[in-house]
Parts: sequence; structure tokens; C-alpha cells
Amino acid sequence: DPSSILDRRNDFCGRAEGVHNGSIGLEDALRGLHIALVTPLYDPPWFDEPIDVATPGRMTGFHADLAAALAARAGFSYTIYSHPLSSFAPDMSWTEYLNVSVRNYDVSMDWW
Repeated sequence: DPSSILDRRNDFCGRAEGVHNGSIGLEDALRGLHIALVTPLYDPPWFDEPIDVATPGRMTGFHADLAAALAARAGFSYTIYSHPLSSFAPDMSWTEYLNVSVRNYDVSMDWW
């Protein structure tokens, strides 16, 4: 049920303003922040995790590797939240899922 998903978004407005006015360099825009990422859990090469274990070191796949590489380079920490495909399909289209995910997380990691 999409209405049961907690809002895990951060307010990045201050950082965006700092980048815009030059007080924060683009390379430091995310440094020190904790970012909430979300991905559907449907295809292990893209993202996989042991059942009921949200430990980043045990997550595998392209999305887990991408998050780790970006965090290392940009200096932020993150949590990847996953939702099994059955939690929204067939009731929701992929676009409807995207709309729900961006209202509740900082970054949706899937592609359209």
C-alpha cells in the first residue's frame, strides 16, 4: 500500500542555494548528507539483498555498486530501501510507482 510508505526525503534546498550562490562547491554539495535511495526488488543483476536484511555490505547488483561508488566519491552516506515488485504491481504502473517513490525518497534508482 503506497500510503503506508514513510516519507524519507531530505530537504536539500539549503545545499542547492549554496551551490547556486557559490558558497558550496558542486563537488561538496552532498558531502556529509545521508540520502534515502529506493529501488524495486525484481531482478538480482540490478539489485538484490538477503530477505529482511538491509545491510549495505550484503546488497549486490548494479544499483548497490552505483550507490557505493557515488557515495565514496561525493562523501555522503545512504540507505537503500527496496520494495518487491509485488508490492505495487499489477495495481500500479511503473510510472505510478515512480511518482510514489519520488514523493517518499530522495532518489529512485530504477530506469524508465
